[in-house]
Amino acid sequence: MKRINLIFYLLFGIFVQAQEFYICTFEFDPVNQTINQSIQTIDQNFDITFLTDVDSSSGNLLDIALADDGTMYGITEGSVIIEINLNDGSITNLKFLNSSLNFTSLVYDGLTNSLKTLESTTNTLYSYNLDTMMVTSMVEIGVHTPGDLTFYKGNLIFLDQEALEMVTYTGSQVETIACGGGQDFYGLSNYVTSCNENLVYAFSSGGGIYRYDIDTGTFQLVIDLDLQDFSIFGSTTVNEYMASTCPFETLNVIDCELGVSQNTLQKLKIYPVPATNSVYFENRTLPKKMRYELYSAKGELVKQGYVENEILLQSLPSGLYFLTIFNEKKTLQITKKIIKE
Repeated sequence: MKRINLIFYLLFGIFVQAQEFYICTFEFDPVNQTINQSIQTIDQNFDITFLTDVDSSSGNLLDIALADDGTMYGITEGSVIIEINLNDGSITNLKFLNSSLNFTSLVYDGLTNSLKTLESTTNTLYSYNLDTMMVTSMVEIGVHTPGDLTFYKGNLIFLDQEALEMVTYTGSQVETIACGGGQDFYGLSNYVTSCNENLVYAFSSGGGIYRYDIDTGTFQLVIDLDLQDFSIFGSTTVNEYMASTCPFETLNVIDCELGVSQNTLQKLKIYPVPATNSVYFENRTLPKKMRYELYSAKGELVKQGYVENEILLQSLPSGLYFLTIFNEKKTLQITKKIIKE
């Protein structure tokens, strides 16, 4: 296989904290009509170092994961979980899942010493326990991913099947936590320094490296490596597993279609207090598709509609009211108290 030595000239000010990512790569040789796959690393300067070719006898390698003891595992197109020897690229078949199903993702869960993989035909999350060498759970979650899985502050996160939203599976439902992505975002990794310091990166097949800010629900391009000789099919870091062992932290839910988050709703201020003829929204950033319902203290719906600059109250008697603001899917909502004089 052709060895790759890439030198990248970075713009002043672009910097990523020190880390080393492992990537699994895919290279098609048009002359010999063969596929070559390898494990390589990307360091803090975005230099790529070749480690080893990978035996593809169990199928093309689609994703990789590193356990807390440094052992590398992979998931293949043949639906086989494998162990990869980083010295020579040899593999050990661990578990055959189902050749009729489509597995593209893998991440190590340090809390349960297991590997997680999300199947895209039945939208089922599989958990393979490395102690018992058995599939210990299969949960249908309703969505899948075209790429990878990772953990963030105790949450399992991934790009959804459209690859346009970052979502989390809470154990009972899937919720959106960040907007933006791409259909070729196949690698997803978390560089963890502590439970409070997580940096989530996504890798496009062509070498675009993106950083997700989960707290604000946004992402940005860090650098485009513009790969020509191979494609990235998966990624991991040596400390990615640490995020799975952190205490579970509820993440901010966001609605990408409307561009509003639960945090935005929490900060929304309504005035005056008490109100007379109208209530207004201070520094309103809500889109027009947000709706409201106004209830009396007895729980009666007295007014409803789309959120605009103000809500008229002239026709209502004095008293205590509860104003609920929500998106049309009712996945985001907040309730405020209103007193009318």
